[in-house]
Amino acid sequence: MEEQTYEGGTVVLKEGDEGDTFYIVRMGRNCYKIRHSEKADIEVNLLKEGDYFGEKALLERERRAATVTATKTMICLTLDSSAFNMLLGPLNDLMQREMSNYRSGNSR
Repeated sequence: MEEQTYEGGTVVLKEGDEGDTFYIVRMGRNCYKIRHSEKADIEVNLLKEGDYFGEKALLERERRAATVTATKTMICLTLDSSAFNMLLGPLNDLMQREMSNYRSGNSR
């Protein structure tokens, strides 16, 4: 697990990019947005300390479904995809249930 620091306004991950990292927010906040049109994004969630993101792309081997931007200085603990699969593999069933919540619109 590595620690990464992002200054306010920094895009941590971008919708459509390849998913290769899992993030846990250690300090700070970030905004979770989905592209609504060519000119506008919709804020769908505000993540805070203890929240996590990036798992959907890793679990489903898809591109990023949203853009995450640090709203102020933020520190995240990160796992690359191989470490994510090795460490969290036993929790795969739980994570898959979370994915079904995303699909049904009941995100955290």
